[in-house]
Amino acid sequence: MKIDTGDALPLGLKFTWICSRCEGEDFEQVDNTTFKCLSCGRFFTMDVLMDENRKREKEYLEEFREAFRAALKRRLEERKKDK
Repeated sequence: MKIDTGDALPLGLKFTWICSRCEGEDFEQVDNTTFKCLSCGRFFTMDVLMDENRKREKEYLEEFREAFRAALKRRLEERKKDK
């Protein structure tokens, strides 16, 4: 199971959580709070995963912001052409 957000995000953007030990992207949910990296076998909670991916998350959010602004600008330019 990949813990990703690709299905819910617009503009074709995708954020995938990775294991900080091996950079694996596949995880098994062991219980309600624990995940296991299928690449290296490491166990951790979602809080740990979020903390370790914080820098990647910030970089992704900046990419998202830029893509959103570019899409908005294109849409506004298309509207001006249509008028």
